Amino acid sequence: TNSGIAVALNVGIRAAIDAGASAVVTFDQDSHIEAGFVDSLVRARDAALAAGVPVGPVVPEHFADVRQAHGAVRDGTLFARRIIQSGMLLDRSTIEEIGEMWEPLFIDLVDTEYELRCLNHGLTPIAAPGLRLAHSLGARFRRRGSLPLPAVPRVMTLSSPFRYYYRARNRVLIAKRHGRRHPARLLIDTATDAVYFAVVCALARPRSAMWRILL
Repeated sequence: TNSGIAVALNVGIRAAIDAGASAVVTFDQDSHIEAGFVDSLVRARDAALAAGVPVGPVVPEHFADVRQAHGAVRDGTLFARRIIQSGMLLDRSTIEEIGEMWEPLFIDLVDTEYELRCLNHGLTPIAAPGLRLAHSLGARFRRRGSLPLPAVPRVMTLSSPFRYYYRARNRVLIAKRHGRRHPARLLIDTATDAVYFAVVCALARPRSAMWRILL
């Protein structure tokens, strides 16, 4: 039974912790890492702890073409924001304090919700400087027509329809759970997704099917 990525991650995390692991690193099935990847995450964590940073999740600075680092915290430690779970290191202490992934989300924004929970507990997501994780971000789509859309690139990455259902649904669930603690961020993220959903609806064929999914 496909119970979703949050359940799958929790099964693996529990197995690792029960086996005595001091930390875990989570991956998607289509992620590809270079030699020394985990060592780089551990070095970044240790350096941040030595600088007195309350470390939460540790992620690579770059995930595919997405830069997860956001400014410097202390002594070169990179703060991470809007983290992606593939390639994410979690210490045992973090898991014990924060808990497991939120399983009702099923897929999409599971990592976002976990990041917000870490921030609520004063734990800082950090990025390993210079580290990159290669990853496939969905099907590539070339926009047709001559209509000028400055904010919409000619080539876009699109996912399957059910992913948009869960992304829209989970935005609502996360806003209900974390909206009071992180109103500005969630407002920006929701508005950004709304614009993207509008573009997807405009480009989708059949458009009515995508609109029904989002509704």
